Amino acid sequence: MQMTKFKVTNYRCIEDSDWIELEDIAVIVGKNESGKTSILKALWKFNPYDNSIYEIETEWPRAKWESRRKDQVVVTARFRFNENEKKILCDLEEDTFLEKLEGVQITKNYSGDFNYSFFPISPRGNNDGTWLKLRAAKDLGSSPEGSSEVFKGIYDQAFKNLVAKIPEVEAYNTYKKLLDIFKADLIKKVNASTAREVAEGDFLPNIEETINQSLNTESPWRKATNLVKEWLPVFIYMDDHKAFTGSTDLEEIKNREDNDELTSEDNTTIMIMKMAGLDLEKVVLQGQGQDKRARTLDIKVGSEKLTQMMAPHWSQNCFKVQFRVDDQHFSTYILDDRHEELIALEEKSQGFQWYFTFDLMFRYETNGQFKGAIILLDEPGLHLHASAQADLLKRMKDYSEGNQLIYTTHLPFMIDYKKWENIYIAEHFEQKGTKAHKDWHTADKDARFTLLAAIGISWSNSILYNKYSLIVEGISDYNYITAFSDLFESEGLEFLDPDLGITYSGGGGKAAYLATLLNGQNIYVAMLLDHDQEGQNAQQQVLTNKILSSQHVLMISDITETNVNCSIEDLFEEDYYLSCIKRAYKKELGKKILLLPKTSKPIIDKTSEAFAAKGLGKFNKARVAKVILKDLTLMKSSELPTKTIENFQKLISVLNKIVGKWKL
Repeated sequence: MQMTKFKVTNYRCIEDSDWIELEDIAVIVGKNESGKTSILKALWKFNPYDNSIYEIETEWPRAKWESRRKDQVVVTARFRFNENEKKILCDLEEDTFLEKLEGVQITKNYSGDFNYSFFPISPRGNNDGTWLKLRAAKDLGSSPEGSSEVFKGIYDQAFKNLVAKIPEVEAYNTYKKLLDIFKADLIKKVNASTAREVAEGDFLPNIEETINQSLNTESPWRKATNLVKEWLPVFIYMDDHKAFTGSTDLEEIKNREDNDELTSEDNTTIMIMKMAGLDLEKVVLQGQGQDKRARTLDIKVGSEKLTQMMAPHWSQNCFKVQFRVDDQHFSTYILDDRHEELIALEEKSQGFQWYFTFDLMFRYETNGQFKGAIILLDEPGLHLHASAQADLLKRMKDYSEGNQLIYTTHLPFMIDYKKWENIYIAEHFEQKGTKAHKDWHTADKDARFTLLAAIGISWSNSILYNKYSLIVEGISDYNYITAFSDLFESEGLEFLDPDLGITYSGGGGKAAYLATLLNGQNIYVAMLLDHDQEGQNAQQQVLTNKILSSQHVLMISDITETNVNCSIEDLFEEDYYLSCIKRAYKKELGKKILLLPKTSKPIIDKTSEAFAAKGLGKFNKARVAKVILKDLTLMKSSELPTKTIENFQKLISVLNKIVGKWKL
């Protein structure tokens, strides 16, 4: 099961966080005390690895203290079934709602109770009531063989009464009760009958056997719910302050374990020993006896196992793990390629200690499978250098393979701006509590600063660290090109040369100035411009002043093969782009029918005219871009309009040819 979205209610500073959507990674950005940590901790306790529970006395919002109650829902989460899970559900029972299920919505309250609601239809209520009627008809729909005609009549009437009593709500809890009602009603009718042919021996043994068999039957809802409980992913939480120091006394840990007094540090030590294949009790007993030679060998093998597991994922430098045990004193040392001597783990940087502990913890809590979890990281990488943060960001993408990842940050180097649709802002409002949203323009200045810094880093990196640079006019151009390139790469198609950095300038006029600036920095430069007046002016400026050659100034019209004004949005098939507009403006459109004028104007101009005609105000193409970029993360190229795919494949091919000639 994959979580698609969640929200938190009535938890600490949160009244209602609003929905946070999730594919593989989601980022929550916000200043200190904005409620980022509360969102993660509430979600973590939804299904934590260590069975942590909601504590109403410390976690209920203080502003609503008098209204606290145990049945208050804390987290509501939606999950989508994969194809294999759908098949398993279908196979549970034929001819039921199970074959129609796409996913499940689950809530958890302060008492720790779960509530399940399947979609697109809920098997509770009418659906389960329908099942009860079918089940009752199968089990009790006909009187036992050999019954007299009089008894058959009595039996049929009792069965009709039973069907009429089947409730339409919470039906899955009432089957035993219904069977008891049926039996009591039948006996009452038999006793009231004056017909001598009716006797207890005619029906009671058979009815008792049928009822007992029926009681052992679970409803489809209950069967599906039991499966969902098994499929629910584990939630792993880690903040930036949990680190393993590396040195401890094993006998003292064993004593605390025996007395049920283990500390968080003790648990981390035991976890790391287990991942290295070492058993705490065995190592302690070996140290107390005469088998220290075997212990030394076990420790060496454990060190090698941990090194093979950890080292390949830390690119800052190569290292090896070495455990040492002196009597009962256990120490962890690191030998790296920058130092000749062993260095105790607690003497390594905080960044390395954080990485070391988290990487092992993640493996441990997913049972070494490295998949099937929802990972919650609170401010990861605080102690890492900027380049190490970038390294961690790449590592986190690895964590999200087969898992889902949500992390909070206020560090610009920890934001992947290529995935801006995954970024949420956590903001605390005086009357509403903490909200998570994507309305960047309304966010407080501290949150916006982090995002602007990330934009600046992305922009400067493309200029300073790329020998080959493509200048585009806006962020939509940047996002569309990179998103289609990622899609093509995932499908084994031609994708954008990774050596080509893309820089968005903020308009055709600024693009010309930026090209002039970069041209004198030993950087190979190309431009992609809209075929409008501003783009044509920029083209003329760089060509007239011989800043760039004509083969390095690419116009969108070169791709569409038209001479009319056009922008990158005109690479999309019009019907598809219109469908994305309708999804982006679903609320504003309501029941209004939106049609684009049948003219040769650019699609943005036609949309603006259609909006004006419907009184919808100014058209914002960025809202549509969000819809399209989400499609590109969920759909295959074969599911998108052919003309759209052909246009972007052509664009990427042309750009790659330019880079190829530069490299010759």
